[in-house]
Amino acid sequence: MHLTMIRTAPWTLWRHTTGELWRLLLLTTAVLVTVISFAAAVKPLADGKLGPAEAIRFVLLAMPPMLAYALPFASGFAATLAFHRMAQDNEALAAHAGGVSHGRVLAPAAASGLALAGVLLLLNEWVIPHFLRSMEQVVRQDVTKLMVRSFERGQSVEIGSLMIHADSVVQIDPKTDPRLSEMGATQYLVLGGVVFLDIDKFGEVRDEAVVRRAPIVVVPDEDEHGRRQSLAWVRPEQGSGVRRDETLILFEQLRPFSFVVPSAFEDDPKFLTFGELRRLRSEPDRMSFIRARTRDLAYHLAERATTDAINDSLASQGRVRLERANGEPIVVRAAGIVWDHPERAWRLIPAREGAMVAVEVWRLGPGGEPGGGGVTEITADDAWLATHMGGPRLEDRDLTLRMTLRGFAARGAGAEPGTVGEAPGGQLAERVLDNIRPAQNPLPSLLALDAPRLLAIAGPRVAGERPDPFLIPPTQELKRRLEHLDREITSKQHERWAMATSCFVMVITGAVTALRLRSSLPLTVYLWSFFPALGAVLTISGGQSLVHNTGAPGLLMLWGGVGGLSLYTLGAYRELRKH
Repeated sequence: MHLTMIRTAPWTLWRHTTGELWRLLLLTTAVLVTVISFAAAVKPLADGKLGPAEAIRFVLLAMPPMLAYALPFASGFAATLAFHRMAQDNEALAAHAGGVSHGRVLAPAAASGLALAGVLLLLNEWVIPHFLRSMEQVVRQDVTKLMVRSFERGQSVEIGSLMIHADSVVQIDPKTDPRLSEMGATQYLVLGGVVFLDIDKFGEVRDEAVVRRAPIVVVPDEDEHGRRQSLAWVRPEQGSGVRRDETLILFEQLRPFSFVVPSAFEDDPKFLTFGELRRLRSEPDRMSFIRARTRDLAYHLAERATTDAINDSLASQGRVRLERANGEPIVVRAAGIVWDHPERAWRLIPAREGAMVAVEVWRLGPGGEPGGGGVTEITADDAWLATHMGGPRLEDRDLTLRMTLRGFAARGAGAEPGTVGEAPGGQLAERVLDNIRPAQNPLPSLLALDAPRLLAIAGPRVAGERPDPFLIPPTQELKRRLEHLDREITSKQHERWAMATSCFVMVITGAVTALRLRSSLPLTVYLWSFFPALGAVLTISGGQSLVHNTGAPGLLMLWGGVGGLSLYTLGAYRELRKH
C-alpha cells in the first residue's frame, strides 16, 4: 500500500511572515525617509534659501524621492529581522521538518522583493521626477526671492555667464504700474549700486559695468518648444563700464538685456521620467545646454551661408544686394570676396585690376520707398566685409555685416556722414557702414532646425577634403554635448533599473542571511547583509557616473555590484540548504 503525501502551500506561514515583514518594512521606511529628507534640507536651510515654513514643505516633498535610497535598505533590514525572529522561534526549523523547503519558506521574501522592485520602478517612472521638480522650485523659488535674499546677505547672484552684485534691492508689486500690468509682469525689482560682470568659461572678466540703478522686470514667456518659462528684463541706468580691451564707456542708459530665469530641472535628466528620457534621445534640444550649442552652430552656418551667397552673387552677376537695419538697400559691385586673415574680414575683389569697388546706398523717401531720398554712390580702393554675431549671450545675438571702405570718395545724397578721417584732395580715408543684413537672411530658417538636422548640414563642410575651420569648433562642441547627453540618459535609465533590481535582491539577501545565522544576534546578522548591500548601492552610484563619463564600459561596474550581491546571496542560500 502506497502512502502519498499531498503537499499544500503553507498559506498560514506565508501570511504570518509577510505581515511581519511588511510591518517592519513600513516602520523602518518611515524612519529612514524622515531622517534622510531632513538631512537633504540642512544645506539649503543653512544657506538661507529656505525659511522655517519652506523647510517643512521641502522635507515633505523630499520624502517620495528619498524612497529610492531608503526602500532598498529598509526592505533588507525588515526581511532580516522578520526571518531572524522566525529562525530563533524555530518556526523555520519546524516548517522544514514538516516538509516545507527553504525555497518555499523564502517565498514571502521573494514576492515582497518583486513588489518593492515594481513600486520603486513606478516611483522612478513618474512620482520621484515630479517631486524632485517641486523640491527644486521650493529651493529656487523665483528670481525675486533668490536675489532679495542673496543681496541682503551681501552675496552675488550668478546667472549663466553674468554675475550681479547690488548694494540694495527693493521689491515692488508690478500691479501698481499699469505698464507692467499690461506686460503681464509677475515680479519687479529695483537694484541700487549694481555691478555687472560678464565672465567667460575660464573665469576671466570680459566686460564689467557699474550702474546707479537697474530695474528688473520678470514676465512669463515660452521657448521655441512651447514650454513655459520666465524672462527677466534688465535696464541698467547711469553708470560706466570697462571692456576687455580696457575701453572706458560712460552712459546714461545701457541697452536693455534679458535672461531666462534659471531652472535646474530643465537641464538635468534626473528630473525626467522614463518616457521623457526615451523621447529626449530624439529631441535633445529640449535641454537648454543643447539648445544653446544648436543655436551657436545655426549662427555659424548662417554666417557661412551669407558669405557664400554674397560671393556667388558677385561672381555670377557682378553685384549683390544687401540691406541696412532701416531697410535701405545697399548694392555692392565687385567680382567676389576672399578671406583677408590680417584684417579678420572678407576683402571685396574689384571687377577688374586697377578698378575700384562701387557701393550704392539707396536712401528711403518720405513714404519709405527705396531711392526716394536719393542715392549715395561710393567708390573705394579697398573694401572689407566683416560678419558680427553679437555678444556671448545667445539671446542677444543677431547676424549683421559691417563694411569698411578705405581710400574712398562719395557723392550724392548723404555723402558727408560717416567720415572718420579725410585725406588730401578731399578723398575720405575710411568709412564704415554698420548693421547691414543680407537681403535673404538664412538665419531664421536655420534657427528653426534641431541639432541632428544642423549637424547633417554642417557634416560635409567639416568632414570633407577641405574642412571649414570656422565651422569645426561649434560642430564638434555640439557633437560632444550630444554624446554627453546620450551617455547621461543611458546612465540614468540603467541606474533606476539597477536600484529596483537591488531592492529585490536585498530582501532575499536579508532573509537568507537571517535563516543561515539564526544563532547570531540580530544586529550581527544584519551587518552580514548590510555591507554587501551597501557595496551594491555604491557600485550602482559609481557606475552611473562612469557610464556618464565613459559610456558602455561603465555598465560593468553599475551592474557588477548587483551581480556580486546576487552571487553572495546564492552562496549563502547554498550554505543554508546544507543544514
